[in-house]
Amino acid sequence: MQYLEALITIHEAQDSSYQFQQLPEGYAEKMLKGIVGFSLKIDRLEGKAKLSQNHPKARQELVADQLKKAGGENQLAIAEWMEKNM
Repeated sequence: MQYLEALITIHEAQDSSYQFQQLPEGYAEKMLKGIVGFSLKIDRLEGKAKLSQNHPKARQELVADQLKKAGGENQLAIAEWMEKNM
């Protein structure tokens, strides 16, 4: 039960109306019957950059221009990266 409470506290923090302590009596116990814990062994990680490559060049240019207009450091870096890969 403590794990369920911890998960709700962490992942529902933005919704202050949903508190573990306010669940109807017996609700958590019923829900626990449908929850199964498991662990995974990770053998490798694989990343993929998704920068609108699957869109037409005109759209890619539009996205890069909008990122530049936003002006933040990260947005400018992404726009530059997109332009190198068009």
